[in-house]
Amino acid sequence: MLRICGIALRRGTNSAVCLYSARRCYADVAVSEMRNALNASSHALVGIGQLAVRMPDAYFPLPKPFGLHLARCGDGKEPHDLLKNYSKTARSDIRAQDELSVHCSYAVVHEFPWFPLFVGVARSSGVKSALAEAIMQVMQERPTIGRRWWFTYEMFFEKLPCPDAAETIAPVPFLPPERFFCTAGRISARHAVLDNLLGDVDFCPFVEKFAGAEEASQRFRAELLDVLSPVCMMTIKDFLKDAQISHGDTIDELKCDRLIKSLCDAS
Repeated sequence: MLRICGIALRRGTNSAVCLYSARRCYADVAVSEMRNALNASSHALVGIGQLAVRMPDAYFPLPKPFGLHLARCGDGKEPHDLLKNYSKTARSDIRAQDELSVHCSYAVVHEFPWFPLFVGVARSSGVKSALAEAIMQVMQERPTIGRRWWFTYEMFFEKLPCPDAAETIAPVPFLPPERFFCTAGRISARHAVLDNLLGDVDFCPFVEKFAGAEEASQRFRAELLDVLSPVCMMTIKDFLKDAQISHGDTIDELKCDRLIKSLCDAS
């Protein structure tokens, strides 16, 4: 079983789950329930969650796979039921009522970049500029999570006035491979980030691994090889037979041409 989440869409789609316009916003009835949950939990949400609260014109899916953070010292009220399974306690004493810049700084240091947030940020210049400032501030120390935020910001928006990462900095995988299925990736030297995402800004699913996924994958590959190996050997024997090549034969130019022709005819 796989869990697919964290999807960002830029182009239009007729999906029943999410209608995404050319203006890049989530806007269907199922997703708008999340807006109600955000508003009802505004007293407790910090970081990314509070940024989402302060973007009333943006719509969001459920905060998978990383969840949202709740203030340590709230007013005792529980978050909305929709968010109870997708929330965790904040890692500092940040409060829901703190300034926008405080929540941006918290997010860049303590939370993983959430693509739907960047989609919403495009419609909120205040949050966008505050987030850019927070990223540039934290990049003075170039922490691992900060590089991911920097990479994501420039993937969605303009280039920030930050110098390229030093060549001596080891690239960090954008997605933790022990938790997500991802590609071999390509290195973004500017950010010192290995872009191992399964897509791009237009469509990018985050596919979480289930318990035992690695073992199951290795077992599947072994079983598949057991099944295919005899088939492959039988096929090779057929090609050799058509080319009139026997075991131990010296392959001259004529036999080689026959083998090539047999392979070409089969394709």
